Amino acid sequence: MAFMHRFGESIVNGLKNRPQRSVTHFADRNAGLVILWDVLLSAKDGDTYPPRGLLKMSVTEMSQKYSVSRSHVFRLFCDAEKLELLTRNGDEQTGKLAESFVKDIEEFQATIFMATASCCQRAFDSNSAAMAHIAAD
Repeated sequence: MAFMHRFGESIVNGLKNRPQRSVTHFADRNAGLVILWDVLLSAKDGDTYPPRGLLKMSVTEMSQKYSVSRSHVFRLFCDAEKLELLTRNGDEQTGKLAESFVKDIEEFQATIFMATASCCQRAFDSNSAAMAHIAAD
């Protein structure tokens, strides 16, 4: 319970001060982040994370998998191309991330991990204080 309270508190604070990131393009759209993570997971074995190689970007597959329209997924990918986040081959349903977008994904995920660790520590500290108070009674 303490973790969820601290996690929610951190999210609210983060939303107040969040910097505009490239990842926001996906986060602000229905199913955008799960589509992005799905694309990232389509990397070939041996690629880095985030991947630098060719990735699967199927409009039909993503729309069916995440119950959004094909036009929604198509616009998501097209707008990402216009923002120079990725390049896409529509005929082959593949694409590649721009290096600047790869860096933003790395920073975004590192921030999430650090925030989660901080929330865990704060929840632990809160529970420890509460347990010490109970033990003292």
